[in-house]
Amino acid sequence: MSDWTRERLVRALDRRDPAELQALVIELEQPVVAARALLFHKKPWLRVGPERSKEDDVQTVLTYLFNRDARVLRKFGDTPDFVHKEGALRRFVMGVTMLCLQKMCRKRALAWELLEEDMTSTDHGDNAGSGIDVLDRLMDAKRAVGALSPSDQELFGLIYDKQLSQDELCERLGISPQTYQQRKSRLLRRLAQFLRP
Repeated sequence: MSDWTRERLVRALDRRDPAELQALVIELEQPVVAARALLFHKKPWLRVGPERSKEDDVQTVLTYLFNRDARVLRKFGDTPDFVHKEGALRRFVMGVTMLCLQKMCRKRALAWELLEEDMTSTDHGDNAGSGIDVLDRLMDAKRAVGALSPSDQELFGLIYDKQLSQDELCERLGISPQTYQQRKSRLLRRLAQFLRP
């Protein structure tokens, strides 16, 4: 990544020259991809669930950076104590990327924490292990969910991906709360069997 100063960045944004903006986007893609990889390495639970496309995540971050006249991007170096050092823009973009993706993934991460709690409360056998052990097994949950029946996959998606409340889910599926609890318990038992070491 070449060394973009704040002045060059603002000039490129203000001129709106297509060639300059294209060069800027090319410069920003690399730190966005690097930050995405680092974030998912540090917090793998953020990527558990429906397939996450790298291209979609990069597009999301670039849109966030350039949204509303590049409001976020213009904050680079906009502090009195800022001292420009080599790679400063790269570090700034990586930080913004991690915050943006965490914010986008937070709801899904909370749903997977809920799944961990549900799995822990249903796993009372000798193989129960700690919550950390259960979470480790949940890292492979995508494969486990793929092995479920279509109706269980649908129920899993509504509970843990779309995060519908019990009332919303019962109305959508046309089932009683008692039936919902029975189906959810069966789903968790099947997942526990598949995920148990």
